[in-house]
Amino acid sequence: MKILLLFFSTSIWFTLSLNAQTAIYVDISASPGGDGTSWATAFQDIQSAVDIASADDTIFIAEGIYQPENEIDIDVPLNIIGGYPSGGGTQNINTNITQIQADFDPANLILNLFDIDSNSETHFTGLRLFNTRNAITTSSDITINQVEFEQIQGRSIIMGGETLIVERSLFTNTSGVVISGGPENVSISNTIFENGTDRAIIFSPDVANNFNVTDCILRNYDAPQYPIVIRGTSSNFTNFQAIGNNVTGGQIIIYQNENGTLSIKDSNFSNTTGNSGCIQITEGNLILENTDFINNRSTGTF
Repeated sequence: MKILLLFFSTSIWFTLSLNAQTAIYVDISASPGGDGTSWATAFQDIQSAVDIASADDTIFIAEGIYQPENEIDIDVPLNIIGGYPSGGGTQNINTNITQIQADFDPANLILNLFDIDSNSETHFTGLRLFNTRNAITTSSDITINQVEFEQIQGRSIIMGGETLIVERSLFTNTSGVVISGGPENVSISNTIFENGTDRAIIFSPDVANNFNVTDCILRNYDAPQYPIVIRGTSSNFTNFQAIGNNVTGGQIIIYQNENGTLSIKDSNFSNTTGNSGCIQITEGNLILENTDFINNRSTGTF
């Protein structure tokens, strides 16, 4: 069994090489009236930065709690990066937390924190998305890197683009990823799903070619059924750990594609409680290699 390198540590520093046209700055503690061209003249809100952005611009966001009044609409390709100290400086996403939440009006949460149009590929890095109905709804490709999703009441990501990449991220006390439409490539790596009460991953297209989960953990879920629902033609789990989950109806993973294959390698299912077990194959094929099942109610239905 491989050892998973955990996402959060006290010493993570993140540097990203960007091919950006323009840098736009946001700092909630900045003086009013800024134009976003520097940390000293930063915008105070994210939507103002998005409104002036052109394709492939980069929006840098300082630490603080941001509460947009309406959903943030993105209609050009962008890079959105948090984790900077107020006033500018070196990025450290662990100490400089950039939190975006939808409770400007606590009685009426925003439907989507971010709503991304087609042809608007967006890269998110170093953010915490908190307390909203849905965090990101997109019709374009997106990359999620070192993003924490917490207390999302609906779905963390509703995906309608062709490619989704999630790396080194955390989904906690929330629902997970809904992948619908017709994406061809999905990669989720070094990511933790924990303490949820609903689905962690729903991958519905039965024609997608590549669905890959690598070095990920699903732990302490208390779900009524099937935390992971997969229908992709080629679906692969490698070094996947499902630990301490309670599933009252259904398995940890259900696979449903009569023409497809679910491959699980170098993985571990342990301490699963509830009325069911670990894996259910209703249609399709299963490849199971070097995978441990320890102290579960049952292995599953193949």
